[in-house]
Amino acid sequence: IRGELSLSAEVSLAYNVADDTARVLGTGLDRDYSTVTDDEWPMTLDLAGVAPEHVVTGDYKTGHGAVTRAERNWQIKGGALAMARAFDRDRADSQLIYLRAGRPPWRDRATFDALALAGIAGELREVRETVAQARAAEDAGSWFRPGECCTYCPAVERCPAVARAAQMLVPVTERMGAVTRENFGRLWLAAVPVRKALDAVDAAARALAAEGDVPLGAG
Repeated sequence: IRGELSLSAEVSLAYNVADDTARVLGTGLDRDYSTVTDDEWPMTLDLAGVAPEHVVTGDYKTGHGAVTRAERNWQIKGGALAMARAFDRDRADSQLIYLRAGRPPWRDRATFDALALAGIAGELREVRETVAQARAAEDAGSWFRPGECCTYCPAVERCPAVARAAQMLVPVTERMGAVTRENFGRLWLAAVPVRKALDAVDAAARALAAEGDVPLGAG
């Protein structure tokens, strides 16, 4: 990110998917989205700035987990679109900025022009329509699809898709030799969200155990 830009930290915005507009909520709000309407999707950017012909966004990453590249990262794409719409710009220069101890910062850059921003807006409209259909469906769980987002989803242990996958796998675990060439692919895909849910439970359990003894309820 170039030094001549005036940058702000912790910039919160709200993007309206229906009319492809956005507004700035403020800075340093600590994720207070109480003023956001039902038609808006809120977000907070670690770093944001405005230049005469484009906007700039940045997101800091300090861990060592795998992160989707900036050009395909929805956190980056959504922030770029919101900033561009809020300040009426046709280009967004965005970065994932990796900060790790003992190493110089590493930046994963992506530039979104007017056509790319319009494409992002179109994809978000499709997501909005899918969400609306899911909410209207009697069996909303049928609309859930496991994916990369399962890794960080706080509701993974209550996800209908995970529950269905686990139920499908139970008969397999109860008998040996149930995995065949015919059903391997289906079972493998079903196991993905279940593994992610178990990993989430394991991580939470280990964090709790690190704080002290935990009663297991089984003696």
